[in-house]
Amino acid sequence: MIATRLDDEQRRTVHDRLAETAPEATVEDDERARTLVATVPSFDPPELDATVGVVTGGTADAAAAGEATVILEAMGATVERIEDVGVASLVRVLDQLPTLREQDVLVVAAGREGALPTVVAGLVDVPVIGLPVSSGYGHGGDGEAAFAGMVQPVRRCRSSTSMPDSPREHRPG
Repeated sequence: MIATRLDDEQRRTVHDRLAETAPEATVEDDERARTLVATVPSFDPPELDATVGVVTGGTADAAAAGEATVILEAMGATVERIEDVGVASLVRVLDQLPTLREQDVLVVAAGREGALPTVVAGLVDVPVIGLPVSSGYGHGGDGEAAFAGMVQPVRRCRSSTSMPDSPREHRPG
């Protein structure tokens, strides 16, 4: 079982119910990512022959990237976290370029104007999934600018794809 975007009360309720109904379950609880994964001993985890890079522009993207990491690992993917490579200093992205290019797929979390997935997509030859994060101020603070920037068609560059999720759900922790 995977539960995401849990607040403290929901987390306690899930723990209590699991203790009652599945005391043998192993529980992995990530408060920062607001996720909880519970498995029973008979669970046979899937195996996926893929390495997915989960990229963040900065610390405000950590919770959303953590949630993506939990889901990807539950799907059986190997996850490589590449953190703090925001476009405010392009050299940080360029420094990580060899690692970015080694991945099978990239999930790129970005707030404010959501530029990082598009920048990364123009530098690599692998699929890039944009993950809009609510950070910044104005439209950026609600995640609207990041979301809009990620769904715009890109004519001469590789396009990034946004997750079909409300960016308002990914508020910095």
